[in-house]
Amino acid sequence: MTPESVAGVDVERQARPVFRLAFVAQLAVPEGADPRIFARLQGGADDAAAFRGVFDTLDHAPRFELHAVHADRGEEIGLDYDAVVLGGSVASVNDVLPWQVGLASWLARWREIGRPLLGICGGHQLMAQAMGGTVSRRATGPFVGSRTARMTVDGADHWLFAGLGPDPRFQFAHFDHVSTMPEGGRVLALGAETVAAADYGGGWVSVQFHPEVSCDRLATLWYGLTDDRTAFEYLHGCERLIDNFLAYAVAATEENARSGA
Repeated sequence: MTPESVAGVDVERQARPVFRLAFVAQLAVPEGADPRIFARLQGGADDAAAFRGVFDTLDHAPRFELHAVHADRGEEIGLDYDAVVLGGSVASVNDVLPWQVGLASWLARWREIGRPLLGICGGHQLMAQAMGGTVSRRATGPFVGSRTARMTVDGADHWLFAGLGPDPRFQFAHFDHVSTMPEGGRVLALGAETVAAADYGGGWVSVQFHPEVSCDRLATLWYGLTDDRTAFEYLHGCERLIDNFLAYAVAATEENARSGA
């Protein structure tokens, strides 16, 4: 799939839900967390509900039916979707929780059928680990705040960042990071010592930052977990990255249908 083919998707044509998108939630809010800190946020502590609020603003949203699956609650994930977004998590991928084991098993099956996947933060880390990379605690401490994603040569003209400019800024908040990339994976962007975005081929892409949440939501969660009071700035347009992924998914699905794949 090329940037040109993604850009050529006709958003207006057949502007009705014909594709199936799953948002797989794995936030895993710790037991004992005060639910009142989420009370004024859309969806509360349910990041799948919060994602729907962002999804509804996207240009390609009318082409998709959005389905929520809560992996951290033990809900099973099917294989009957055209594309999947795998959300972030408070839990470390190295915790090897039972639901994480199940999610890793699903990732292996999803890879086999060859459909698009976008991983965000913990999803980014789980994808890298599933592909043979490693995830470890950042030696210099958590990377937090509204930061620039520095494009690599591979990322400069990548379809995932189309229309976001040469130095896009996103919301970062993570303790762990991808410390070793899997074989064949390409780094699209960097943030400090962190792999900020990656492409594993086959429509599998991932980002360490959060294009799906507002500064308010991320700060609410982060300040509830730590004593860090690093300011998150309002950033406009980050969600375009998700729309770029949806454009890719539409183009890839239609191309596979034409080729009989």
